[in-house]
Amino acid sequence: MKQILLTTLITLAVTLATAQSYDSLTNIPPTKISCLYGQKATVVELNELYPDPEWTNKITNPEIIGQQFSVTSASRDTKHPQIWIQLVNKGDTIYYRLTSTNMQHPPILINGFYEKQKRLYTNCPLHLRMDNEYTTTEGNTKLFNTTKQFTCTGLELLRNEASDIVPSYLLTTGTDTIAVPLTGFETDPANTIDRFSKL
Repeated sequence: MKQILLTTLITLAVTLATAQSYDSLTNIPPTKISCLYGQKATVVELNELYPDPEWTNKITNPEIIGQQFSVTSASRDTKHPQIWIQLVNKGDTIYYRLTSTNMQHPPILINGFYEKQKRLYTNCPLHLRMDNEYTTTEGNTKLFNTTKQFTCTGLELLRNEASDIVPSYLLTTGTDTIAVPLTGFETDPANTIDRFSKL
């Protein structure tokens, strides 16, 4: 396991020095991290954020959630299989500790990825690939089946009970609206946009 983790992070680190254009179809790319340089990002939770590239103190101030930062650099940790991504906002600097185990659930949302997903799905008709229960925005749990057609009315930054931001697609059918977390930020692995198909 350690070897796989080390190999993954070495692959990530090898690409740090080469600037690449950002593919906004992914939030945090598995390679070519340098393509994030200059990208704006929104902090969506406090997971793996630090005031400096050390493991000593995690950031715990919830006021940072929702703030915008710019990705300025990334560096490979020489002692551990991880990469530190530096983010700056008006003189404030924070670091995201990127590992192969947390890259699918990052504490930051790259704005270009968010906007691309919004453009791809807003106003699109969708249907469920399989019957599933969802909680509506009114708080009612209902079973929706594959015959139901939904329309994506947008992608919103919703707050959960822990005050983290969960980017979620708003899908409407009749009088019901459900919020489906954007892939990579799911609170329930079954509750993702992958459960829906465009018509």
